[in-house]
Amino acid sequence: SKSSRRRRWGGAMRRAILLASAAVALGAGVRPSQGAYEYSTGEIDALRAKKVLNLAEVQAAIGFTNIEADPYPKLWYDTVIDTERQCYVVFPDMADRSTYELKTMTPAEIQAYAPGRHKLTHRTPCGVCSQLNDLAVYLAVRDLTTPVRKCALKLFEGPTINCLMDLGFSRECSRIWFWNTKNTRKLHMQGGCFGVCIMHVFSDNNQPEGIYNPCKPPGGATEGREMNELSTGEHLNSFTPSVPEHRRQLCLPCTSWNCCKNCCTPAPVKEDDYGFCRNTINGKPACSPEQWQNGKYRLNPCLQCDECRSGPIFQKIAGRTRRASGIISAIERPGVVEIVHNYDNSF
Repeated sequence: SKSSRRRRWGGAMRRAILLASAAVALGAGVRPSQGAYEYSTGEIDALRAKKVLNLAEVQAAIGFTNIEADPYPKLWYDTVIDTERQCYVVFPDMADRSTYELKTMTPAEIQAYAPGRHKLTHRTPCGVCSQLNDLAVYLAVRDLTTPVRKCALKLFEGPTINCLMDLGFSRECSRIWFWNTKNTRKLHMQGGCFGVCIMHVFSDNNQPEGIYNPCKPPGGATEGREMNELSTGEHLNSFTPSVPEHRRQLCLPCTSWNCCKNCCTPAPVKEDDYGFCRNTINGKPACSPEQWQNGKYRLNPCLQCDECRSGPIFQKIAGRTRRASGIISAIERPGVVEIVHNYDNSF
């Protein structure tokens, strides 16, 4: 019947976007790197056992004291991140390293602490995922994609959070992962990446060539009403046929009961028309050029969309990312400099 087909189609769509958003949020697993430090089970367990003493201070600094509140504003927005400072683990008691504090400081400021009391943990300001038990998850789980997909398929907030915590993430870090995933799977016109991630659910992380670049900042877009409307994403996930046939590039499925004529990414007027990321970090484009320019580091359009629309807030609140922590991932990115995360031996 039409109703049963509608339910099956709707269920398949929901499962697809959940899988897409889970893959986007956590990325693929760690890719072995020649010469990378290998962590023993004992070293990883030692990270899990350490307790942070000043988490409330860290949360206040990044504006995430209420972890139950969605931190994502409406498009478009600027995110302020102090790129001059980095996150350090500082031990109040050198004889007992079971407790620590997280300090956001410049390399010069951290020198006020005695040698051996501090250790760089990532090259961005501290956030809720800077905790060492969250670091342990990144180091211990070589491929997070499969377990996080299972968490995303829980559908509801409580079970999803509990599932992420069962992986080893702290309560606070689990929350920002949840909000990140929720934002990415919103409709495009609501600030998310629903349509483009459906279309690229099985795409490789890096696509060296392409013309649809939702991470590209403004500058090449054609002036005028049509391009302004397209840049807001209102042409996606609407059910009015306002996108001309010649402008459609990739579309969601068309069924006998509903033809999604407007769930399409537009075909370009010319290649430089795709400048749709107006989010910024410190007033500068949220995405770096290599993420959208043709080349080995170009991200697929789903990852580009997530990087633009969910990435800035996540970077600020989570603090720790694989790249900032010097951990090589399956997404090809330039300039990843390894950090050896050994917090018990002399620094």
